[in-house]
Amino acid sequence: MVSPPFVFGGNHVSNLAVTSTAPVRGIPTSVVSFPAMLERFKGEIARALPKHLSAERMARIALTAFRMNPKLSEVDPRSVVAAVIQSCQLGLQIGLMGEAHLVVFGSQCQLIPGYQGLVKLARNSGSVQDIYAHEVRINDKFDIVLGLNRSLIHEPLKKNGFPASDDERGAIAGFYAVAVFNGWLTHLPRLVEGAGRVGT
Repeated sequence: MVSPPFVFGGNHVSNLAVTSTAPVRGIPTSVVSFPAMLERFKGEIARALPKHLSAERMARIALTAFRMNPKLSEVDPRSVVAAVIQSCQLGLQIGLMGEAHLVVFGSQCQLIPGYQGLVKLARNSGSVQDIYAHEVRINDKFDIVLGLNRSLIHEPLKKNGFPASDDERGAIAGFYAVAVFNGWLTHLPRLVEGAGRVGT
């Protein structure tokens, strides 16, 4: 973690904790806002990004996310930049796409990948052949077999051979995820607390 405020010493981020804009160890420092800092560090962002992503685009996305959350202006802006650079290194886009989010914890900002970002990272790892998740509703057919020959069966309710509406399928009973890792299958079922029994 870094401590506030964000200060510049030359062209690099300084980790010196200061309480004013007075020079520290002979290096003039100044408190810098996140938008100005983001512009200053576009080169670092570009170096962190995969080739198929643009530094300009990522900077615009980060600035939009920053402006949509007023609480981010209250945290140490160094931590916001660090989170943005981390998202670039992971190849995740911050904001409305749901791949990653800038989340405030006290005086710091942390990058929290969303479920779409986690799926993207899994796919990009090269170890995952397929990965998906679904909700299970009360009137669906759902069955899990454990042991040496594991299997998972989920058949959403049908009406006249067509998928039934969500109302007909009933309330959500839980969720599950399935991932195929280089030829072997794992499933991770999880039912929400207080849910009714799923039909079989």
